[in-house]
Amino acid sequence: MSYPALTPGLALDIDETLSVTGVFWIEQLITSMGHPDTSLSAEDILHKHWYYGETIGHWDRDEVNRLMRLKCACNDEQRILPLQENANHIVEKINRILPISAYITARPDTVIEGTKDWLAKHGFPERPIIARPAAIPGEEGNNWKAGVLTELYPVVRGIVDDNPNLISALPADYDGTVFLFNHLSYDHDTTINVIPCKDWESIHLEIKRMAHLFGILDS
Repeated sequence: MSYPALTPGLALDIDETLSVTGVFWIEQLITSMGHPDTSLSAEDILHKHWYYGETIGHWDRDEVNRLMRLKCACNDEQRILPLQENANHIVEKINRILPISAYITARPDTVIEGTKDWLAKHGFPERPIIARPAAIPGEEGNNWKAGVLTELYPVVRGIVDDNPNLISALPADYDGTVFLFNHLSYDHDTTINVIPCKDWESIHLEIKRMAHLFGILDS
């Protein structure tokens, strides 16, 4: 696959990293389908369903997946997503330390237009969007993204991403860094440099701390 010329630096995931995507959609499904398990928050449901493929309460997993796929494929749905708290402002700070190279997202490439509009609305740096070719099934999103990151290293030196399944999809000899957003730990054995970060401010502090490793001095 050919890629645009990229500035050396860091890639950013979008869904659940820059935007509140799945949680927003799960809340909509709770309104329309009823709460499947009142002991779980929308974020809990998302993690169980999205990351681990669990069936939650009375929800029909196939129907939930069908509805989520429809939302994933709709440009207008991308334009109205909420923003992760302070993500745009902190990405601006990070970009001064370690340039943003690209947005690498498992969204289908059919929604690049809506994605561009959303990024511009929130003032994110204008960078290439590398999205999953629509011909590749969504279930293969992590494998596809892992392949892109491997191919683009060392120009793209790592990624901020929320999905721990991406790490297991990367080859063991991947030398980039994964800043694992919205996680306090990563308990699986791996040779990959994984840095769990609870929020965007934590990511900013880690990148400042590691600036010398990237060959960039903190300004």
